[in-house]
Amino acid sequence: MKKHFVKIFALLAAALCVGAVAGCGTDTKNDPSKLTVWVVAPFVHNYAQVLKTKPNDRQAKMSQIIFEEYAAEHSDIKLDLQNKGWGTELNQALTKAIAGNTAPDVTVGEMYVPSYVANNHFIALDFGAEIEGDIIEQTAAYGKGADGKWYAAPVWTGTFGLSINVTVLKDAQILNADGTVKDEEIIAAGIDPLHPAYWEDLLTICTKIKTYFKEKGDDYTGGMLVSNTHEGGAWRALAYQRTAGGEISEDNTTMVMDTPANEKAYRMMRDLSKTSPDGALNASNEEVLWTQYFFPNKAAYIVDGIDPIVRAGYFDGAGEIVPAELPTFKEDGKKSNVLVGTGYFSIVAKRNKSDFTKEQEFIRFLLKKENQIRLLDADIRVPTRKSVLNSDEIKAAPDYDVKKPFVEPIVNSAYSFNGGIPSFLKNPATVWSQYDYFLDDVFKKDASVASLLTDAQKAMTDAYNE
Repeated sequence: MKKHFVKIFALLAAALCVGAVAGCGTDTKNDPSKLTVWVVAPFVHNYAQVLKTKPNDRQAKMSQIIFEEYAAEHSDIKLDLQNKGWGTELNQALTKAIAGNTAPDVTVGEMYVPSYVANNHFIALDFGAEIEGDIIEQTAAYGKGADGKWYAAPVWTGTFGLSINVTVLKDAQILNADGTVKDEEIIAAGIDPLHPAYWEDLLTICTKIKTYFKEKGDDYTGGMLVSNTHEGGAWRALAYQRTAGGEISEDNTTMVMDTPANEKAYRMMRDLSKTSPDGALNASNEEVLWTQYFFPNKAAYIVDGIDPIVRAGYFDGAGEIVPAELPTFKEDGKKSNVLVGTGYFSIVAKRNKSDFTKEQEFIRFLLKKENQIRLLDADIRVPTRKSVLNSDEIKAAPDYDVKKPFVEPIVNSAYSFNGGIPSFLKNPATVWSQYDYFLDDVFKKDASVASLLTDAQKAMTDAYNE
């Protein structure tokens, strides 16, 4: 059995107990003068050290402004920032800390948050009426518990867009040097390579790119980067599914894989994967896709969050990278997306502790409008407060055209979606492993997508009900 999803959830299952807070909370001794917070990028826990060698580091400079402002306002509290990683690494660290009674006061998290909430490891948050009514609804799927209360504060979020390597489009003779469209067939079809409206249009472009380089004897440059990157694979696949009107599960319990909408989405993914640079389908994670293919000008397109846009400037030799909103399908397509890379902050329940005043104040501080704007400006982290998202201040920023493709899915009423991938509370390890097998088969087997979806529906349902 593949271990990437198994490892994520096996530790979670072992460490999380079901019951009241008094039985589950860590009993770490409370020091009223200290606040231990686990953070992740874009927050830099050792920003002072980083700035000594990288004085212009945007994340470190933003972290310095935010956390030194907090320190000035709370001089009686010693803030201890720690980074325990993200995804699998963070989940392992937190489950171990809870089991060992060494958990932090406040922790960041994302897709594993609902499991901790369901098992009473986080306490209910007190945003205050002004903030609570201002939080975007799409974050409630992870942030709220069954009782309707918030247990995880979405401090920032993100969506998927289409990252475009303009250099590859020019090299493939799709664009002229000035960025105008060069390919006559693309012009005649009315396709905009920098803002493809439909997946079908994108497939046309990517097929041309793959053919162009192949005819020149180059199999290692292509159109679209599509791969099962395991933890990230389901997130990106859901972006295709939702624009076709599909889902993996609608209620975190019932699988809805075997549908015409999902067949359309995964057939498109399979077709686009055939335009990828040779070898890209074997990429084990997004880092490989970025650093070995996208930044070195070996592929023109990738569905991703803000990372390729932000990080391209740090990669020597990277081509010109620009973002666009996700395409949809020509027939029955939907304007949709996925919340991704959301930073949820929660207060960890502690035995024999009932006063969480400083923790509640810290989370309210993070949700200040000023901090939301700082996160957007420094790292294109999408604000989670409606008043900030709709403010003239962020729209007037000179680089808003770069940020807009990631903000638009949340503020534009034409879009419809809720949260990220499903958070299965029952047998998640085996469910996601079965999904992972399915996605591998989509790219690497000749069986019809329809039959693969039928098999995945049964396998994931059986895994959930074991």
